Amino acid sequence: MPAVRLHFTYLPSYARFIREQKLDAFVRRQLQIAREQEIPLLRFFNHFSEEELVNFGKTSAAEFLLAIESNSMEAYMERSVQSWVNNQLPMLSREQIVAEDITSISLMRRRTFRSFVQDYTADLNLIASIMDEFDGYIAEFEARSFNTYLALQNEEINKINETLRKSNTALEEVQTLARLGSFEWYMGRSESILSPMMRQIFGLEGRGTLAEFFRWVHPDDREKVKAALEQAYNDPNGIYECEYRYQKDGPEKVLLSRGVVSFENGQPAKIKGTVMDITDRHRMITRLQESEAKLGELNRFLGQKNDELQRKNQELESFNYAISHDLQEPLRKIQVFCSILKDAPQREPESQRTTIEKIHMAATRLRKLIDDLFSFSFILTEDKDAGEQADANAILQDVINDYQLIIADKKAVIHAGQLPVLQARPTLVYQLLQNLLSNAIKYGKAGIPPEIDIRYEKVNGEDIRGVKADPGQQYHAISISDNGIGIEAKYNEKIFSLFQRLHNRREYSGTGIGLAMCRKIMDYYQGFITVNSSLNNGAVFTVYFPAD
Repeated sequence: MPAVRLHFTYLPSYARFIREQKLDAFVRRQLQIAREQEIPLLRFFNHFSEEELVNFGKTSAAEFLLAIESNSMEAYMERSVQSWVNNQLPMLSREQIVAEDITSISLMRRRTFRSFVQDYTADLNLIASIMDEFDGYIAEFEARSFNTYLALQNEEINKINETLRKSNTALEEVQTLARLGSFEWYMGRSESILSPMMRQIFGLEGRGTLAEFFRWVHPDDREKVKAALEQAYNDPNGIYECEYRYQKDGPEKVLLSRGVVSFENGQPAKIKGTVMDITDRHRMITRLQESEAKLGELNRFLGQKNDELQRKNQELESFNYAISHDLQEPLRKIQVFCSILKDAPQREPESQRTTIEKIHMAATRLRKLIDDLFSFSFILTEDKDAGEQADANAILQDVINDYQLIIADKKAVIHAGQLPVLQARPTLVYQLLQNLLSNAIKYGKAGIPPEIDIRYEKVNGEDIRGVKADPGQQYHAISISDNGIGIEAKYNEKIFSLFQRLHNRREYSGTGIGLAMCRKIMDYYQGFITVNSSLNNGAVFTVYFPAD
């Protein structure tokens, strides 16, 4: 059939006539008809001038007419099709040709050919024969053109499908690597679309429903997920996001869902989104937080040890001072007084007795210093893991009983509330309360009976000011307040150092070890001792024992 349609008897002479005598008019007529028909291809030639279009059209038309003249239209059409298929058309790409161009060009050529036939002949039979042959060409042209167009479209569709297939494969690979699945869930009906990774994450088979999904959400997280969905349903933007735990056929997972709700007639119709398995990331974050917490504990521990080291260095300096001064001072006096006795054997008995009394006083002070230093150093050897309990009420009563004569002599008044039972050695608690109570009595104002108030409360570490208390720890707080001479605020920390005295020994007796011993006891039990005082306004000493 194509061979018959493309072999012409009457067309060749007419084509020669047009090429030799009417070519310019033929091309201009084609342009006119193309514009009248608004052929889509014309938009790609808008940048050419009229004469440029005519010259280009003459070249193209001459080639077309010669193919008719020489009865080589079969080869001409084959070349045209191959140029189209191989994307070698002049000034056009094959993607720019649409189906409408094929029918429009066929109609344009038929109208143009018919425009000059009467200039060629007045023989109606010849005209009919010419147009019949041209219509045969048109039919073959359209058939081949549409077949080629469809083949190219199928090729593009296949390329698109292959690209989509590769994209889907790549997407699935990425989703697998990222532990990310995608989904579409339709409200009000048991229908869903789940990606392979989504099914793997959820462990679901078939289409999967919201009801089945909620069955495996952690019971403690179900309300959170429902609340997130409800919020998305009521949000004009339909944004959904929620992190939750999920467990089905295996270990518990931590999942992060994100999606967007689509609405129909104002009602939620579909939710489309992704689910990411963040179990490993969540586990890493948890471990990091635990590591940070352990690091914080280690830093606090190192800080405590550093503080302890600094205090021990200070205590060592104080011990050195004690050896070089406090302990040698009474020994020096003993040596001086002994020299006096040795060099003046003829002195009066009364004078000798006075010298001997001074020797005795110096020796007694030396004995007291040695005893206090022994008690102070003994704290370091105590075993605080012995699990003993100390009833502070009973121990305080023992201290009061032991100081009964001094209390009566000073006319001191002591008010004591209920005290706690402490996890501590009773001997150390006794030393602590003894030192604090004796100081409260000793440093009273002249002519005013000491009034001492002892109270207890349980406090949180975060509420203790001025010390590095553990915010999460509770403490037994025992305070001893008095109406004595008080302490200047600038000495509030210094008084807890070894051998620190703020008053002349003749006015107030003591070795300067008592409060240092109190600090040492509280450090030993990882507690604290503070003082709140000002000159002539009494003092409040508070000890804080960790409460188990």
